[in-house]
Amino acid sequence: NTFLVTFNYSNMSITLGCDENGTVTGDESYNEITPEKGQPTIKKVKTAGKIIDVTSGKKVSGVTLNFREGKNNKDGDVVASETADSGEYSVELDPGDYTVEVIAEGYNKEYFELYVSDSGTDIEQNFSISPSLSSNEIRFVLEWGATPQDLDSYLDGATSDGTRVAVSYFNKKVVKSGKTIAELDLDDVSGFGPETTTLYNTDGKYEYKVHRYSFAGDLASSGATVKIYTSSSSNPIVITVPNDVDSEWWTVCTVDKGEIKNINGKVS
Repeated sequence: NTFLVTFNYSNMSITLGCDENGTVTGDESYNEITPEKGQPTIKKVKTAGKIIDVTSGKKVSGVTLNFREGKNNKDGDVVASETADSGEYSVELDPGDYTVEVIAEGYNKEYFELYVSDSGTDIEQNFSISPSLSSNEIRFVLEWGATPQDLDSYLDGATSDGTRVAVSYFNKKVVKSGKTIAELDLDDVSGFGPETTTLYNTDGKYEYKVHRYSFAGDLASSGATVKIYTSSSSNPIVITVPNDVDSEWWTVCTVDKGEIKNINGKVS
């Protein structure tokens, strides 16, 4: 363009193409934005990862991811959207906090918090999602950090007719009369999880707890969380390991005829 207009705004020098009177003629006019000397430039950061089925550990295809700026922002403007047809996604984001909405047919809609650092280092972040449950079913999903390398989940109790239920890595399924009562769907032994247990018969009394199998690390600093999905709610209950938990065992909650109670030992 023959004519240019330049002004300063928010620590930047902004130059726009215009006519001889200084009027910007359209949204396709020449433009240049330059940070003032000494001002840092913001570089988008590549964020990529997989969408994982919590019951199989396999990638989920046909997933839509919507990124919104800020924490716990489920209704704001979508600043980036990505379709993970093959179960993997890749998107470039400005540094900051984001709420990620993950949608897939046959699965619960999920929301995750994501922090993008201004260090410029690429981020690898996987998201685990749960298949939708049928009536009167409950699913427990255990996730944690790199250490301890192996945490194990235990579901103990009995149905209302007295059938003993004890599900863990050494007894992964309880079946009666051809019907599965409870099952350890996925056992993770390499850190992070997910490790998943599904209770198909909620008419009984049960206790769900976590054991530190690995010698290295401890439960309190493991970053462990348990998501509890029920067929009556679209949002999971999220329980975080307390700081004063025993070094080897964490009693997460009880289930009494389908009702989640006694979370972290607090009587309800």
